[in-house]
Amino acid sequence: MAKQLFNPIETAVGHLKGRDAIYLERFEYDPHGFLRLTGEINGALASKPINSFMRYSLTFSKVLAFRVVDLDSSPVEGSSSFAEVVNSEWCKALGGKITPAHKHYWVQTYDDVIEVVATKFNLSLDAVKRVTI
Repeated sequence: MAKQLFNPIETAVGHLKGRDAIYLERFEYDPHGFLRLTGEINGALASKPINSFMRYSLTFSKVLAFRVVDLDSSPVEGSSSFAEVVNSEWCKALGGKITPAHKHYWVQTYDDVIEVVATKFNLSLDAVKRVTI
């Protein structure tokens, strides 16, 4: 059996890494097949760093399954805060309606780990200017 691997997902600012990289503000699930995460990304913790926080919207389509675990209760996996799990044990265990188009995504936020099995995702980023007084 092939070993489960966590492949970092390339974003517009590169790979994201660290507990402080992704902040989750809102979690929205529609039982018709989409899940949306929104919040802020710390651009300084990207592999192509920028000195700014960015608003993000991460939407998964054709969601088959998802789970959320408190970060401190979940083993920290991989070298990225946003990754695709290749040779996923969870996908193999799901069986049923899973198709070759489904992928296992892993998102580590400041407080939680969110795992999603879906066919695709869309990530949009918008820079946020912070004023320091």
